Amino acid sequence: MQHTSRRSKSPSKGQGNRDSMASPDQAFAQAQRLAAAGRLEEAATAAARILDDRCDHAGALQLFVAIRCRQERFRDAMDALRRAVAQHPDDPDLCAQLGDVSWAAGDVNTAVACYRKTLAKRPGDAQTQNNLGAALKARGEVDEAIACFRAAVAASGELVFPRKNLAEALLARGDVPEAIEQYEQAVRLAPRDAELHNALGTCLVRSGRLPEAIDRFRAALELRGDNAEIEHNLAGALKLAGNIEEAVVHARRAVQLQTDFVTARITLGNLLTEQGHVAEAITHYEHAVQLAPENWIALNNLGSALVDLGRFDEATDRLEAALRANPGYAPAYHNLTDLAKEGYYELSADQVTRMEGLIEQQDAPADERSVLQFSLAAWLEANRRYDEAFAAYEAANRLEYDASVAAGVPFDPAAHRELIDATLDTFSRELFKDARNWGSTDETPVFVVGMPRSGTTLVAQIIASHPEAVGADELETIGRLANQISTVGKVDLVYPRSVPHATEVTIRELASRYSQGLKRRRLAARRVVDKMWHNFLFLGLIALLFPRARVVHCRRDARDVCFSCFARRLDRISWCWRFEDIGFYFREYERLMNHWSDVLPVAIYEVGYERLVGHQEEVSRGLIDFCGLDWHEGCLNFFESDGSVRSASRVQVRRPLYEASIGRWKHFENHLGKLEVALGASDASA
Repeated sequence: MQHTSRRSKSPSKGQGNRDSMASPDQAFAQAQRLAAAGRLEEAATAAARILDDRCDHAGALQLFVAIRCRQERFRDAMDALRRAVAQHPDDPDLCAQLGDVSWAAGDVNTAVACYRKTLAKRPGDAQTQNNLGAALKARGEVDEAIACFRAAVAASGELVFPRKNLAEALLARGDVPEAIEQYEQAVRLAPRDAELHNALGTCLVRSGRLPEAIDRFRAALELRGDNAEIEHNLAGALKLAGNIEEAVVHARRAVQLQTDFVTARITLGNLLTEQGHVAEAITHYEHAVQLAPENWIALNNLGSALVDLGRFDEATDRLEAALRANPGYAPAYHNLTDLAKEGYYELSADQVTRMEGLIEQQDAPADERSVLQFSLAAWLEANRRYDEAFAAYEAANRLEYDASVAAGVPFDPAAHRELIDATLDTFSRELFKDARNWGSTDETPVFVVGMPRSGTTLVAQIIASHPEAVGADELETIGRLANQISTVGKVDLVYPRSVPHATEVTIRELASRYSQGLKRRRLAARRVVDKMWHNFLFLGLIALLFPRARVVHCRRDARDVCFSCFARRLDRISWCWRFEDIGFYFREYERLMNHWSDVLPVAIYEVGYERLVGHQEEVSRGLIDFCGLDWHEGCLNFFESDGSVRSASRVQVRRPLYEASIGRWKHFENHLGKLEVALGASDASA
């Protein structure tokens, strides 16, 4: 909040005859010389002697106040100003200055009282209105502060700082749209102010207007290219926009500019983790923890990254440290529960009790309570308290669903069915025949698809355990390329309606972008496994881009896979919070996969989860052979791989195959009536 200082009053001529003025003026001149020589304490003492005789000597008063404020001896300055105000109670400048020094001293109440007295005598003073607003905001009186800032804006005309302060106060109240308007006005008044561009960008991020926000941050960097905060904010906006690669560039720049920037270290670690560079991410998390040993976010993210690498003992130490720093931090409970349900950790009775207490706090953010509910439910299930576990799972999903409704983004079955219908209409045998030679001849990609929780992580890990293969985790690339058809091919249609209008040049360009993306991620092997499960939606596009690629389809019992979706907090998947939506999504998935089986010109290798568990070597050998690789015994010991795994199954996949997850739904059979109905005509045992 920008609090403006005011210009000091000029020394007064004083009163009395010429001889009586000589001594105070000479003393003041000497005090000025002492101050100019840097002998501040002597200058302040000299000024104080003058004020003992003449408390309203303007020159001595201003010199004394300036020195004491510089020395942060604000109380001495306030006492001198109070004596002057008592002598001249109708002087608004003295009263306002007492308010300024009181604000600097942290005495907000005195500042408010002084500013109000000043405005009573000078109601149109924009500077005092602004400063009163700042003081009221500091007291938590945001609405009153906004009224003052509005008055300051009205009185100030073209001044920038009242608009900036008004915008900040509106933002504090949650009024993002008007805050944006005020920042935009301020930017128009001061287009060379990097701080204003940065602040406007931050507001635009909050409102979801990412392209505009990115433009503001770029403009701020053109003005202040050495600012770590702006670099960090741009990295965050680019991440939200899905441009991870450029986000990494700016996050690196932020930590180069300010090596002790803890939040930027964490952001860079998060971005590198998302890229699959978990080992490098860990170095930045560790650096953040060295800088801020009690930073629970850094500790938790470090622990989570160690879980990704299978270093569970080290992960446990960091996650427990995160909870010591903040016993209410939900993500740390979530990560520890991941370890606990697979037998790598044991939650204490105190931890469980704390989770239950945190869940009961109705004023806590819904997403935190949801994370805790899912964690508690997993613990209850692991302890075979199935009815209680289901109640907790249900409560967690209800929180997620209600939040999506409140945000206006619940799952839309009609829109999803329209997407599936359009995909079926677009991708015909004729389309593939016409474009059969358009794509890349690259055989590197292996696409592992299927419903979430169907075994995609397990299958990808088996392939990636081969010395000539590497896992790429869940890449968003194919989905983004689908949306780029319209821009690359200059087609005014959205995917999939844009596909029939794509040219050979467009298809080759998109295939090249995918391959170049793998190279930028440092993924070099004969086979690179992209296990983004929802690429089943884009298998037609994949067949056009890479007609020689391999597609592996993972299947699992419908009730097991659907309940597993319900019983896990899956980020950005809005259909998994209600059984009716889960069943609907599963039926549409089956409908589309049946279509691909009929028309796709590339082979699809199906892996049934239950058969893989029961006949590991047979299925694994067939899988590796399908990938065009010679058999390697290491594929049977996939759980010993030292690579990172970033999925809901990241802990489970570190264990040898076991049958405990088969038939999981039976423990909850009495609660699955809605799911059975929703699955409807689909074969629930498929």
